[in-house]
Amino acid sequence: MLIFCAIKFVNWCDVGLMGRILTRIHANTLLYAKGILFNMKVQITNISGHQTSKVLAITFAILTLPFSFIALFFFFITPEMETNNGKKIPNFPFLFFALAPLFYGVMFYFMQRLFCWAYNIVAKKVGGFEFETSE
Repeated sequence: MLIFCAIKFVNWCDVGLMGRILTRIHANTLLYAKGILFNMKVQITNISGHQTSKVLAITFAILTLPFSFIALFFFFITPEMETNNGKKIPNFPFLFFALAPLFYGVMFYFMQRLFCWAYNIVAKKVGGFEFETSE
């Protein structure tokens, strides 16, 4: 199968086969027939908001788990402070750090959803992240 550039634009060209346009690629892409070398620049024009946010939220929640175990340990070994009215309270708010994975997970989910929404709007107008692949 022979791949050729049918119409060349400023930086892009349509790759076609027998008069049919298959895809649009960057003009700097190196194409060699028979699979000798295939480098291609690819742009991400749409990011799935829910899936991306879910993966990042779970990842950050897992990464903060060790800190929550350390916080729980210190919560149980630190002495309590006494207020003016005689009420005892923890010396430092270690429970906040113990619940950090939950806070991180929820906040990263919503912030990543916001980022994906904004990225998809911008990528439609000016193009998305670009990276180069090779086979």
